[in-house]
Amino acid sequence: MYLRFRHVFRNVYGYLLEWERMRPLLEDLEGTYRAFREEIGSFGEFLRELAQRLEEA
Repeated sequence: MYLRFRHVFRNVYGYLLEWERMRPLLEDLEGTYRAFREEIGSFGEFLRELAQRLEEA
């Protein structure tokens, strides 16, 4: 998966990244990671409930 991302990143981004434009994203990285963990946890719970309902059917 990481190799695919690396390939896309290296081939799509034909220009240098502007770090000043990226700074706000990096400054809130901890909050973004927390939100990601919560959302991925909710999605996992949804999948578990769906699998359970399918097994019961």
